[in-house]
Amino acid sequence: MNAISHSAMSTLAAGLLLCASGARAAPDPGRLCDYTDGQVCASSGGCYDAFWPLWAAPDSNEGICEEGVSVLPGMMQVKFLNPQPPGTARLVCELVANCLHACQAYPQGGGITYGWSKTGRIEFDGIPGASDNYAMLNMQNKTGGRVSVNVYSPLGAYSTVSASISFGCIPQ
Repeated sequence: MNAISHSAMSTLAAGLLLCASGARAAPDPGRLCDYTDGQVCASSGGCYDAFWPLWAAPDSNEGICEEGVSVLPGMMQVKFLNPQPPGTARLVCELVANCLHACQAYPQGGGITYGWSKTGRIEFDGIPGASDNYAMLNMQNKTGGRVSVNVYSPLGAYSTVSASISFGCIPQ
């Protein structure tokens, strides 16, 4: 990967431009998790948690319930049954240097993996692995391209999101 670290990418997320899907000011109140959800998870093959920043939270009807207080501050925590896809995928991209874009995928969480792809005149700056919720992309010229990511649940169900990368490059 290039000189920008994973922790720097996480820090950037708060100020990033949300691409390909609209941001929300605050999540809609959904059904809060309670003791019965543990029983539902146990009888359905287990559950996993997915996390979004509050400004990019999914609709309240996703998953089986929302945790009232997330274990990650500033994040919305939604519980999904293992066979379910991880809700609405979000992709946040920001220009970080001439022709270089940082993209971060949501949701995030234990067992969630990612499959990145690109089309057009952009290249990955280091190939993102399955556990990488972020990717760095270099534009090759002013026409740019498109980046997509599949966000996979622990059992392989997925949601897909993509964004155009077509600004911020002045070829040298």
